[in-house]
This record gives sequence, C-alpha cells and structure tokens, in this order.
Amino acid sequence: MASKRHLTDRALKALMPAKPGERYELRDSIVAGFGVRVNDERDPSRPGKAGHVSFILYTRFPGSSAPTRRALGRYPALTLEQARIPN
Repeated sequence: MASKRHLTDRALKALMPAKPGERYELRDSIVAGFGVRVNDERDPSRPGKAGHVSFILYTRFPGSSAPTRRALGRYPALTLEQARIPN
C-alpha cells in the first residue's frame, strides 16, 4: 500500500532510492490517484538520493472495468505542476 503525503518539488528532490531490487510508491494527498513511483536507481550527482522518479496515475480508464496504474512521465523532465494538470 502506498503512503500519502503532500508532494512538492522539494520533497521529490529529497526522495531516497528504494532498497536494491525493489521500488515504492507515494500517493499525493491533493490529487486522488496521482503519485510517484521510485526505484532503486541512485542519482550520481546527488549521493543517497533517488535517480529514477516517475509520475503515475491510478484510475479507471475507458474500456476497463478495473482501475489501473499508468506512468505519466519521469521527473524532472516532467514537472510536478505539469503532471498534476488534468488532460
């Protein structure tokens, strides 16, 4: 189960990498179904910080009876503000 927290740019930059061979998710407390997935990759320019953070959306998409998770893009190429804007 993913934990909920208020996602900010500062919080995303401070995320720690997951344990080797694992990944974890954090859900946003503002937008329902929105969050980030963090894997075990490390950022070489910032020791101890996560190197791969992807925005995800967990919702029911057209043509599906069950909710599914889809990746929206990778941080920082896609900003938090861009990822939160509904399309």
